[in-house]
Amino acid sequence: MKTGPVQVGSDRQLFLDDVWFDSHDNIRLRMHTPVAREVALTADRPWESGGVHYSTVIEDDVRNWVDRNPIMGPGILELALGELSMYYTELYREGPEARFRRCTIRTDGFVSVEGPYKGWGEFTTPPLTFSGDRLELNYSTAGGGSIFVEIQDESGTPLRGLSLDNCSEVFGDKIDGAVSWKSSTGLGPHADKPVRLRVRLRDANLYAFRFAGGNGKK
Repeated sequence: MKTGPVQVGSDRQLFLDDVWFDSHDNIRLRMHTPVAREVALTADRPWESGGVHYSTVIEDDVRNWVDRNPIMGPGILELALGELSMYYTELYREGPEARFRRCTIRTDGFVSVEGPYKGWGEFTTPPLTFSGDRLELNYSTAGGGSIFVEIQDESGTPLRGLSLDNCSEVFGDKIDGAVSWKSSTGLGPHADKPVRLRVRLRDANLYAFRFAGGNGKK
């Protein structure tokens, strides 16, 4: 069944599955693991002999399932620039070693599109519509890694001035790095019109993309 373009507006889009791949070659989705940080809370007082823990109840027709460990705490917090924090229980449910620990992950860095070390990988998105006048990427590249982006019309034809050959090389490590093209003044004229993104990358990880500026969010 044919569907219309995906309306992304100015919201950040993550690569949690293959929904953004209309076609792809020589890439893979890579899941990233949070990094364990400091202990946030420990049951170290006499009146805390029962430990610190979350209790969850999952009912079925036979029995209740309770107190599974480790358990992630509710919510994801942005406590520092460029990273997200989460809390979880570790070790034991009860006793002096029961505790909460903080872990962190790159902002929107749960899954990335990973380009190969040798050669190039690429993918093309389904048609989408956006708000704003610029494209921002959350990415990291190795020293010799690069990312290039092409904006196409709905049929897959590169828009004038927005081809891969005209794209300025994207490299380094940024949460919201803007993509630019050598002979383009911005994406504003193409806002609210169906377009596709063609992304080519090598030795790089792409975590998310969004459109910003103009009438969209900054």
